Amino acid sequence: FRRVHEFDEQALSTTLWSFAKLAFGTMDLLGGLCTEVIGRICTMHPQGLANVVWALAKLQIEHIALLKAISAEALVRVHTMQAQHLTNTAWAFVKLQRYEEAFMKAVVSRSLGLIDTCAPQNLGNLAWALAKVLLQDASIMDAIAVAAAPKITACRHQEIGNIAWAYATLAVRNEPLFDAIADETVNTTDQFNVQGLANTLWAFAKLSVVHQQLIKSVSSAALASMTIWDPQALANLAWSHATFSIVHETLLEAISLQAIPTIGQFATQNLSNTIWAYATLKVMTEGTESQPAGNISEAPEANLSLEGPLDFTAEEVAEALALQGYSCEPVKDVLVAGSSVIESEATMAKAFSNLQPGSGVLIMAQGRYIACTSPTGGEAKQGVRIVARDVVSGVERPLDAEEF
Repeated sequence: FRRVHEFDEQALSTTLWSFAKLAFGTMDLLGGLCTEVIGRICTMHPQGLANVVWALAKLQIEHIALLKAISAEALVRVHTMQAQHLTNTAWAFVKLQRYEEAFMKAVVSRSLGLIDTCAPQNLGNLAWALAKVLLQDASIMDAIAVAAAPKITACRHQEIGNIAWAYATLAVRNEPLFDAIADETVNTTDQFNVQGLANTLWAFAKLSVVHQQLIKSVSSAALASMTIWDPQALANLAWSHATFSIVHETLLEAISLQAIPTIGQFATQNLSNTIWAYATLKVMTEGTESQPAGNISEAPEANLSLEGPLDFTAEEVAEALALQGYSCEPVKDVLVAGSSVIESEATMAKAFSNLQPGSGVLIMAQGRYIACTSPTGGEAKQGVRIVARDVVSGVERPLDAEEF
């Protein structure tokens, strides 16, 4: 540490990379290295920049001054970066939740010209980073799919899971890519970890890509290793089977036995997804038609929420949302002049005034919680005015003013 000023740029970046690889280092030492790097940013090689920000992400060090310096320099030199440096840098910034829109768009532009040189890990990191920040770009997603499909046998389970998860998160369905993913997953199921299995199956369910052998292979692997499945993986597994409308009694029983002792560790979304899955599959076993998630317009209303009403007060919900950074205020009724009738268009206009895309109104009625949001991206272009999402079941549909 006393001699850090003697290090050249390569030595600084390599030392930080090495400490991250070893998951070792005191805050004094790492802080000293970071401070020294700031003064050398302009003369550091692109690989050095990538190594430094990758190390910060791995060590979960949010050194704001250094991250700002790297971001500015990387944006200037993004068009000189090679595939590995580019994708590692993008992955690291997103991992640290430092989303710079200009840089990410520059990454997309540069990646299109380098896609054929991307290794499987580069493709997985790039797809994951784009999905985490919900950056929609059809050209880069098509390019990743074309490049990844023939290389899928060279991908580790982590890359396969990341790519599948990214395409499902961005709602991009590419059949040749998912055919390749399915075949490789079936052939190498025993090499997947729990997260990889759960995420891959979730992605197929999310995009409604039915591959019977994949489902069977993941189910068998899950039964053989159920004692090590964590809450999120259990929730994804149950949700996927319900979305596929597959009743696998032995698997459901195994999920229950694993979930009950750890139920306190379930995040609220995982808990609601699991409950919805069992409720949906229970309806099927009783001979009532069940609808897969994603089609709220055709699903029987009784299947969209818990059997009993959710009896939180509006104040309790507002307090819970406030802890997650949301501000809440009640929407007042809007009346037609001279009448006591609520006017739908005026109510909607008032509720959605000054809202950013994706923001909206939470409606609580008859034991159901419906998040009504202003549409984003393609939905807005298609003329959708409101997107209604059942908070418990996760299914959604467009909503008109009168229904709202």
